[in-house]
Amino acid sequence: MTEKNERISLQPLAEIPEAAHLRIVELIGHGGMGIVYKAKDSRRNEIVAVKVLHQDLCVNRLFVQRFLREAASLVELSHPNIVKGYEVGGSNRGIFFTMEFVDGRDLSQLSAERGPLDPWVVLQVMLQAARALSYAFAKGKIHRDIKPANLLLTSDGAVKLSDFGLIKGEDDPGITGAALVIGTPYYMSPEVVSGCQDIDIRSDIYSLGMTVIHLLTGSPPFAGQDMPVVMTKQITDTVELSTKISVPGGDRFRYILSKMVSKRRELRYQTPDDLLADLEKISADGQWEEGPIPMPFGRRRATSAAANNLFSAPTVEAPKTKNDAVLDHSHISSLGRRENLTRSYSPGAVLFYEGDDSRDFYILTSGKCEVLRSGKRLAIIDQPGASFGEISAILGGRRTATIRALEQTACSIIPLEQFKFFLAENHEVQQQVMEIALTRLKDLNEKFVRSQNVVGRGKIALRRLIRQMAILSPADVAENVRAIYEILDAFKE
Repeated sequence: MTEKNERISLQPLAEIPEAAHLRIVELIGHGGMGIVYKAKDSRRNEIVAVKVLHQDLCVNRLFVQRFLREAASLVELSHPNIVKGYEVGGSNRGIFFTMEFVDGRDLSQLSAERGPLDPWVVLQVMLQAARALSYAFAKGKIHRDIKPANLLLTSDGAVKLSDFGLIKGEDDPGITGAALVIGTPYYMSPEVVSGCQDIDIRSDIYSLGMTVIHLLTGSPPFAGQDMPVVMTKQITDTVELSTKISVPGGDRFRYILSKMVSKRRELRYQTPDDLLADLEKISADGQWEEGPIPMPFGRRRATSAAANNLFSAPTVEAPKTKNDAVLDHSHISSLGRRENLTRSYSPGAVLFYEGDDSRDFYILTSGKCEVLRSGKRLAIIDQPGASFGEISAILGGRRTATIRALEQTACSIIPLEQFKFFLAENHEVQQQVMEIALTRLKDLNEKFVRSQNVVGRGKIALRRLIRQMAILSPADVAENVRAIYEILDAFKE
């Protein structure tokens, strides 16, 4: 360990008098929430991991609640496949908790280094992670952030579930929207992405399924996409495991995996015990017996099989939004006779995604579509003659939202190169289209101005705090930082 790392790691914990029994050995890692150290605990006479909340987050109630929730959950839960928590401590100088030190690596690191993992290894990971979820579920707990980085593989071949910062219990229904976005979009369930309030264990089962696909393929589903698009695709797109990937149990394994990641949660396994029952049948079948995961990983042979697909569109309830029609029935009939402009879409089909470069102008002739942004439903378009795509067509900008068919839908599509001629031929349509576009631009501009005002207020408050740091007490500094957080919280609105 370098002298620089000594200074980085020792200083924060040394400032907390209640942590005097902890002697830091080395810095393990750090992230958005805090810093994790390897330390010698003189009270327990063993090596432990110590997680310290970043000092600038100690004044934010949401982050403190999340940090303490993780600590309390780890202390309460005791299972071979869950990292064990020991104690929670702190003062006005900082907050920390200690937990079991895991001598091993997380599966995100291993996947990044090795690429796709051996299917037998992945099966063992599934089994042990499902047992952890089953135990937590029996205790009334839901993890809410299952992903490869939160699954640790120990040196003796065991899997341990960590990071319970987003955990929810039966007596804790109020996980805030701010906490929800801290989760990882690559593995989020459709109901979490869409903002449902009644999140249950089936969301963890979905996230574990998406994690398994990552481990088998070497990358997360929807990798390489912008986060808003990833969140939308969690709702709109199905995930299929390539038949070229050999998996233990063949058809049975593919059935299990497709059931885990079904978009509709009523089609998933309803409890971890149901999932375990099917996994254990595979594990007990022939050469796929359960056992410690060897390091380094060995390769085992498995049979391939055709994929089973249980995917279907999610059901997301939202209030109906009124969309004014720009065309009357005669115009729609006229467009319908021009077959080259008409296209049909099956339920669940995506017409285009937010961020796309396409410029075509759409007019709904029949059916129903939903408007999504970052996985959230903004509106429903169901009035024949209603249009969408004006902003992209007029300004040449990227799509600002995703459009998906909710039922059998038909649209008349005006390519960009024909759009100006279409408006020139239909003056009454031209006026309505321009009015709609101007209204939407006005709304976007107002949102931009509000966000600029929020950022401006935050900058002024931060500059004032920097100027006064030398004369303010620690309590005053904390109060000023809390005020800045409140200003920035308004940015999310």
